Amino acid sequence: GTLNFPTPALQILPVTLFVLLTCWLASKTSAWAYSGSLLGLLFCIASNGDGLFMTVVGAIVYLQRKEYKKLAGWCICCVLACLVYFYRYDFTVEAVHTNSNNVILNIFQHLSPAYALAFLGDIAAVQNPLPAILFGIVLLGVFLWATWDRLFERRPALYYPMLFVMITGAAVSGHRSSLGLVTALNSAYRIN
Repeated sequence: GTLNFPTPALQILPVTLFVLLTCWLASKTSAWAYSGSLLGLLFCIASNGDGLFMTVVGAIVYLQRKEYKKLAGWCICCVLACLVYFYRYDFTVEAVHTNSNNVILNIFQHLSPAYALAFLGDIAAVQNPLPAILFGIVLLGVFLWATWDRLFERRPALYYPMLFVMITGAAVSGHRSSLGLVTALNSAYRIN
């Protein structure tokens, strides 16, 4: 994918780095790590709009550990970051790379499990989405098993980036599923 269309792969590198860093820091309990995770969140959001999904992941981290003061600080930081990010944002514009004039907030109406699975498993296919869907099912199964096995308690720095990717896959399906299942395999939209 990177050789065919290098720009998206390069664009996703900083947010991926900051997501991994933020998840690793959020998994620690020290005050310095917490401050670093807040800074990492800001870098996630500043580097790419997908970094906004980290707001949910971080909230889940602190909620599961019952660290309510840190959760409150995280939420305040998220609200402030969103206020800056969405300042003068036009929510009525046509959704990017779609054939419809849907308001961007209406993408939740178009969530497609098949598209999300193909997006998650796109590395297993080139043109036919079926292998991508099957591999997406495997990846989702591994994630659900890790959740059931409470991996977030033993290896939070490993679990929470997986949660970020799952949330991103669901959001992408709502945003681009109207273009057809094959677009989930497009190298411009991959996380690879």
